[in-house]
This record gives sequence, C-alpha cells and structure tokens, in this order.
Amino acid sequence: MGGDQPSGRFSLRESPTAGEVSLVLARFGLGEALEVGEPKRGSGGSVVVRTPAGRFLLKRHQSPSERRRLAHAAHDELARQGYPVAPAALMPGPEAGRETVIGARTYEVFRWVEASAYDGSIGATAEAGRVLEWFHRLLAAVRVPGAPEHQDAPIAALALAAGVRLGASAAGVLRRLSLGHADAMRRVRELGWDSWPRVVVHGDWHPGNVLYAGGRVAAVVDLDSCRLGPRALDLANGALQFSMDLHGGAGRTPGLDGSRLAAFCRGYESAREAVISTAELESLPWLMIGALVVESLEAIAGTGRLGGMEGEAALQMVDAQAAWMQRESGRLRAIVGGG
Repeated sequence: MGGDQPSGRFSLRESPTAGEVSLVLARFGLGEALEVGEPKRGSGGSVVVRTPAGRFLLKRHQSPSERRRLAHAAHDELARQGYPVAPAALMPGPEAGRETVIGARTYEVFRWVEASAYDGSIGATAEAGRVLEWFHRLLAAVRVPGAPEHQDAPIAALALAAGVRLGASAAGVLRRLSLGHADAMRRVRELGWDSWPRVVVHGDWHPGNVLYAGGRVAAVVDLDSCRLGPRALDLANGALQFSMDLHGGAGRTPGLDGSRLAAFCRGYESAREAVISTAELESLPWLMIGALVVESLEAIAGTGRLGGMEGEAALQMVDAQAAWMQRESGRLRAIVGGG
C-alpha cells in the first residue's frame, strides 16, 4: 500500500484510498492491512480492514465537529449505564483523543463488532423499538456545549442536485416529492412540533446500525448523526426503516409492512417509563414521508443511485411509495397508535 499524504479535496462518499488506510493504521499501530472491504451497509467514507491485530472499521470525516463530541459524550453515558453500544473509537496514543488528523482529514478507528444483522422478524423489529426508547431515556439529560440541533433539510437544493444528476425527465417527480415533503412537514408543525422537547437523538436508526445476538440487540453502532431534536425524528425514521417494503409484490405498489410497523412502535412503548403523546404518534406517518424523501434525495443527489437501484428507477419507486404513504396515512396512524 502507498503512503501518500491525502489531499484536502475529496467526496465524503468516496472510500479511503490504500494510501489513507496505510497511514491511519500506522498512526494507530495496527500493522499492515491484510484485507480491505466495503461495509455492507452505511455511508461512504468507511472501510472494513483486517490486520494482524484483528478487524476494524476505519471511518473518515472531513473535519472535527461538535457533532462527534456529542457522539462521544452520548457513547460514554450509554456505556456507563450498561446500554448495548459498540466499543468506543480507539485512541492513537495515551494522550490522544479518539480521532487522528492527517492533512485535511479526520479519522476514527473502531474494533469490528461480531454480531448478526437484522433478520426482519417481528421479534427483532420490536427489540429495535425497545432499545431506541432506552437510548432516548438514558440520554435525556446529556448536553454538550455547541452540540448540533436538528435543522430542516434543504429540500430545494437536494432536488436541484438530484435533477442535475438525472436530467429533465425527473423534474416532474422531483417537484411532486418536494411538494409532498412540504405538506408533510406542515402537518407535523400543526401537531406541535416546535414545542416538543429536544433530546439527544441517534439520527440514523436503521437496520444496518442495530446488531443482534440471540434475538436481542448486541450493539448499536454509528453515533455520528447524533444531534438534539424531538425524539419523534428517531421513532419515525426507525418505523420507516424497519418496516419498509421497497419491492412489493407483482403489480403491487411498494409500501410498508404493517406488522413490522406495529411491532416497532409497540416495542418503543413497551417500557413502563415510555410516555408518547398522541400528537407525536399522529405525526409519525408524515415524518416517515419526510424521512423517505430526504434520505432518498440525499443518496441520489450524491451518487445518482439509491441502494442498488439506478437513480431514475429509484426515484420512481420513491415517488410511488411516498404517494402510497400519503393515501394510507389514516391507516398508518391507526397502526402506530395515533387513532
């Protein structure tokens, strides 16, 4: 592997180069890379590396941020209280923090967690909801000066960037998705969004970030998106991600699996301490639409793809699913418990 100093300009979705990996491993004293691969799920900027010292996840960031300081504080509090959180980032030296800076880039290295992926079962889905409520409860009082707060997504800019990627044929779909997102967020604000308490939210609660062993959550990973916001953000994103049915059946519009959706929400509410307002529950279908649109446009704007689908086909699928969720919003409210 080469040892070139990384340049300052790069895309966050690009994987670290061989030279970067070699430099970071040397900084952490982990030896030479024997094998390097892409994580099965997750954002760009990460690789799985096997060295003589074991397997590790190497993550690259553009610059130090208050968000990661909040992530570190959240991790420490969760670990202190016995929550199943993945091990903390390694330290490159006894006097160092959890990050190392090389050139214009910042890196973290985590020991790889050996556990099973989400299997789509009702039990695993309810468990994901239960552990999310526990996450919120344990971090209710955690604050870090300057910690990032939730900001509304720049839908117009994301739609424009996706349109540049896909061309004029996508304009109509992008407009529908933008209008649908605006309508969903208007409805959420009418339910009291601005007055709901801000807590530490995970910010990326999806099946790839929840690992299992023996039917229970063994480790929650990737706290990079932690921020202060209404807990309904996490609850809605989790409800969407753990119940999504992207492909549907033959001739059937993609939608959501109602059984898994109900299981996730019942799991969240299963703790005696869990108190969810009716307004929060009623907001979930609309927040789920918002999350679907934002995450899809971010991926398409960044790479021209969504998961394994080409951008235009993916956009059509997202459009169909968003329309289905809008039509079925009353039924979805009943499933999640909002009446």
